[in-house]
Amino acid sequence: MSEASGGLVLEDFVGATLRICLGPRRVLKGVLVAVDCHANYLLDKVVEHNEEMVRELGLVSVPSKSVVSVKMDSSQFNKIRDERISIKGKMVKDT
Repeated sequence: MSEASGGLVLEDFVGATLRICLGPRRVLKGVLVAVDCHANYLLDKVVEHNEEMVRELGLVSVPSKSVVSVKMDSSQFNKIRDERISIKGKMVKDT
């Protein structure tokens, strides 16, 4: 992941609410539950937004190849980043 992400990896965002764009008119919003070895997303409490309607989907597997972009609230991102920095700062090598 890029430096803009603060050195975070996708797994650090488990539990976060994500907005996943699947195209110009289709967005899924849900809580990240898991990520597999191919970077496919498993989201819970998913709500799909498109031009025609909004519908609740529940638990959804999203193939990474269909993802155009992933967004999240900046305050939630900053909280996750700060927690990871705090955890890394407390880690000490055991000798």
